[in-house]
Amino acid sequence: MINADRLQGVIVLGFGCALLLWLVPAHVTSVPGDPLDPSLFPKVAGWIIATLGLLLVVFARSDSAVPARQEVFGILCFITALVVAALFLPVLGFLPVACGLMIASLLLLRERRPIWAALTLVGVPFFVWFLFVVLLGRPLS
Repeated sequence: MINADRLQGVIVLGFGCALLLWLVPAHVTSVPGDPLDPSLFPKVAGWIIATLGLLLVVFARSDSAVPARQEVFGILCFITALVVAALFLPVLGFLPVACGLMIASLLLLRERRPIWAALTLVGVPFFVWFLFVVLLGRPLS
């Protein structure tokens, strides 16, 4: 029987490695000597994602079952939302696309608390925008 936690860990580990070995080097311009190197955040994110995937593989529960079809469908819908967001990012800009992704995340997580959902929907994209554009002076598009 397939261990769902271990399978998910392998997928997450693979995504983290893809970020580190292929996506960041190919699509993020690195500036040697710049303390705010644009590739720093994606590299750190890649290491965190890969480490969490590896931990999921190593510490997988032996009783975890294969996810239900409804859960797999939800994940596939979110992956589709990520692809659509990547296509619309150059056209619409960061904030509208990030808000759309937050809506997709809240729907996938089935968030039912309206105040928490509204704070997350508005707060996360604006915090990321403020951090990178205002504080670090790095464009997000």
